[in-house]
Amino acid sequence: MTMFNAAEREQQQLHVAAEHSKWRREVRREAYVAFLSRVEKTRDLITPLSQAFPTGSGPATPDEMSQLTSLGRDLQIRYDNALHAGQIVRLEGPEAVAITAQELISKLAFLINVANDRIRTAAGRHQPDQMPWPTAVREAHDALEAFLRVAAPALDAT
Repeated sequence: MTMFNAAEREQQQLHVAAEHSKWRREVRREAYVAFLSRVEKTRDLITPLSQAFPTGSGPATPDEMSQLTSLGRDLQIRYDNALHAGQIVRLEGPEAVAITAQELISKLAFLINVANDRIRTAAGRHQPDQMPWPTAVREAHDALEAFLRVAAPALDAT
């Protein structure tokens, strides 16, 4: 009888561990998907911003500035949402995913800074930026790809 109880207890512990692992995977997956969704919504503004930046040498027209200001505000709001979701991913882990999520957040923040510099430059209130917009866009894209390379296997390992 004792052997049966021990085997039964061990089987129950294995079942509980498997259920916990499944639950953990689901929680991580939801966090990763929410983060990626918000990152993509942030990135959706790259093309409109790229098209809205004036190409001339003088300050932007009032209409151009209105559009740039609106896009810049939307970009900041979307970044803030991505940042929040990214912090949850960092908490959920594992460590390699948390690190790449932080890198992606940092690259998006850098993208925001470059966009804001470009907007101030367009308004004539700032010297032209030192970091070109295409570089900031590429770095954000590369950070997203690095996150994806680490996140997918992490879900399988849990």
